[in-house]
Amino acid sequence: MEEMHRISELASWYMRRPNPERYQEGWRRYKKGWEVRLSIKSLDDVEIVRGLLVDIGFKPGRPFRKHTRWVLPLYGKNTVERFSSLVQPAVQ
Repeated sequence: MEEMHRISELASWYMRRPNPERYQEGWRRYKKGWEVRLSIKSLDDVEIVRGLLVDIGFKPGRPFRKHTRWVLPLYGKNTVERFSSLVQPAVQ
C-alpha cells in the first residue's frame, strides 16, 4: 500500500495496548487504552500524514506536541489492529 510506505518515511510509531491484569485497579488509576502514536518531525508533515491516514480510512485524533516532535494519535482496538496489519507488509 503506497500510503503506508509514505507514512513510514515521514513518521515513526508505537502502539499502546492495555494490560488486562491492571484493569482491576479501576479507571481512576489505570487509563491505558488502545492507541497508535505516530511521531512526526514537523507540523507540515503531520498534515501530510493525516491526509494519507484519512485516504485509507483512518480517523486520526488531534495532534499534540511531545518534546521536540508532534504526535498524531489513532484510538481504538479495531484501529490499532488494522494499523498493525497494514504496517507489517509495508515495512518489510
